[in-house]
Amino acid sequence: MKNIEWFLLILPLFVSGQNSGYPPETILADVHGDTLFLHEENVVRNCGALYQMKVRLQSDTLYWLQEDKGVVFGCDCIFNLAVTVDSMPTGQFIAAAWYTAEPYPSPYCDTVLVGTTPFTVWQVNPNTGLHKAGQAQSDCQGTPTFTRDRRRASGISVYPDPATDRIRITVKDPSAKIIRIYDLQGRCLSEFTTLNKTSIVDVSHYPSGIYILAVTGNTAAYREKFSRK
Repeated sequence: MKNIEWFLLILPLFVSGQNSGYPPETILADVHGDTLFLHEENVVRNCGALYQMKVRLQSDTLYWLQEDKGVVFGCDCIFNLAVTVDSMPTGQFIAAAWYTAEPYPSPYCDTVLVGTTPFTVWQVNPNTGLHKAGQAQSDCQGTPTFTRDRRRASGISVYPDPATDRIRITVKDPSAKIIRIYDLQGRCLSEFTTLNKTSIVDVSHYPSGIYILAVTGNTAAYREKFSRK
């Protein structure tokens, strides 16, 4: 997402007109001296989300932007997210959390206001350099819920599922294709290019669990899940 600092400056202009279509989330704020700890628990996000947290204080609003640097998968799962802000000035504030969501790319229409919470800093802060002191994102929790979103086309199959040693990937697209396999933390475990409609991939060295198959062709992109026993 480009020009993020400029976007944070104009966030107030988008609040009243933003139609997110996403359910509100609960933002929790804990204050210790001049240190603020913001966190969300059990939020539903895309399985491939990998957030880079950004914060900015403008007037009495602290903007917490959860900028997604991960890969878009055809599934959702549950995360806990947090950011720590040091050297907060004294006063009453509102924390507003935003995150980047589908559709991609943007840079602005995909940024969603998901929740706000008030907080107060009582301790006088002798410093003026407000800054992010840390961030946290849990691993994907629970069993992901897979959905066929508007950007996913039919035309891909994986057999067997669940797999043990090998999988057979069949894609109707006859063009050159890049095939990638990801784990649920968004790590790319395998990548190769093929012209074949059918490919055999060795997954015997993968730990038991759920994986995401991503196929990118000249005219379409496909997502599918499979599991290994």
